[in-house]
Amino acid sequence: MGNCEVCLPPEEPALSTARLEDAVRSGDVAEVKDLLSRGVCVNSPIDDEGHTVLDAFLVEHASLLQGALSPKGFDRRCDADELTSQVERQQVAAQQMFKLLRRHGATVSYSSDIPVRPSEAPNETGLSASQHTWKSLRS
Repeated sequence: MGNCEVCLPPEEPALSTARLEDAVRSGDVAEVKDLLSRGVCVNSPIDDEGHTVLDAFLVEHASLLQGALSPKGFDRRCDADELTSQVERQQVAAQQMFKLLRRHGATVSYSSDIPVRPSEAPNETGLSASQHTWKSLRS
């Protein structure tokens, strides 16, 4: 990260990968843009396993999509048209964030030591992401 904090006023939060991760997870494109323009490295690890902010973005995005498909999801309180519009807005925002991260060279982490692909990792229902569909939840 270097000494980029030296130029900041004392009340300014530190420039950090953790701050970038929070902005990515919350979908704050303006904050992400600001942090990247001020020198925060987009591919610095965010945890001990070497995950990047693009990994965090993908997890958040997958969670949003799964929530839209879940019969018990918060978004299911909407009618079909409103839910569809909401998913469309989320997709547009996600595309904007993804493109911003990629323009700055973001990559997903990958290690051949990881025994399970993320799509095969069980979630709270015990199903993998590929099995976690509206059909499997309705059965």
